[in-house]
Amino acid sequence: MIEVLDKLEKVENFTLASQRQRFVIFFIDFLIINCLMIFLMVIGDLFRSSNLEITIILSTIMLFYYTFSEYYWGKSIGKFFTKTKVLTDKGLKPDFSQCVQRSLSRLVLLEVFSFIAEHPVGWHDKWSKTRVVKDGNK
Repeated sequence: MIEVLDKLEKVENFTLASQRQRFVIFFIDFLIINCLMIFLMVIGDLFRSSNLEITIILSTIMLFYYTFSEYYWGKSIGKFFTKTKVLTDKGLKPDFSQCVQRSLSRLVLLEVFSFIAEHPVGWHDKWSKTRVVKDGNK
């Protein structure tokens, strides 16, 4: 049982981010994405847009925000604050397709509830074969 627990908590000698860290990451990134959305709505005068248009714009912002920040820096702004980063399940930097998979997976309805487990590995982690780990503890 201890061996299984160690494998769940570690990715190639890295420790997974805690539930608390994952919540803080989500909250910070959520705020940033919504601020970007409001900014675009103001400069584009999109306040009269339909719910579908707003959903498409918000989804596009999320895709670009997560894909490019995690691909180029290995972390989103929320992960900078919590001193965590994204790695593959083998402990390497994720490639572009894995970052796209992570971002697309976040759009799945109820995906946010996949973090309820004791070891916070969400669907977007599992499906892209990546993990969020504490930075600098190799």
